[in-house]
Parts: sequence; C-alpha cells; structure tokens
Amino acid sequence: VVDTEPKVIEAVKRLIEREGLPIPFEYGLIDIASQQIPYKGNIVIAYHVAQRTTNPQKSLETIAQSVHKGGLLSLDKDCKIPGFRRLKGGLYLNERTVYKPA
Repeated sequence: VVDTEPKVIEAVKRLIEREGLPIPFEYGLIDIASQQIPYKGNIVIAYHVAQRTTNPQKSLETIAQSVHKGGLLSLDKDCKIPGFRRLKGGLYLNERTVYKPA
C-alpha cells in the first residue's frame, strides 16, 4: 500500500487490522510520479491512482515496474502497457521483467 498521504496509510492499516486479513502488506509513503516503489508484488491493484498524480504516465510506469514477471496488474481502466498482456477489462499479465516505456 503506497500513498503520499500518511492519513491514507494509517486508514488502510486500521482497515486491514479491523478485518483481520491474514495477507502480509507493505506500506510506504511514496510519490509514484517521482519515486520508484521499493518492492514488487505478484498482484498489484491500482484503482484511481495514476490519474490523481502530477504525472499520470510516469506513475503508470512506476506501478507497472512494481509487478513481478508473471504477476497480475489490475487497473480501473484499460490502457496499453508495454510488456503486459491484457487478459480482460483492466487485468494485465506481466510478460517481461522490466517495464520500458514505449
């Protein structure tokens, strides 16, 4: 879970704790328009994220780089992501190791 706002991170932590989710989560205060995410996931969900930043295209690249090869990326809208195969509406499979912008 990454966001630029500490209050968002704290709210998500409370929600996860309240729901008792047994899944391990990482948290970080990161501006994805200008910083890389320091960890990768097998499943990355990014709804209403990139378009809210100062640089949506760079943010999408950052998000894509955080997905392990063979991992899934779920977005709230369809878009073209080099190295990812669209499986169906907003769901993509990472077919290469490093995201390189077109």
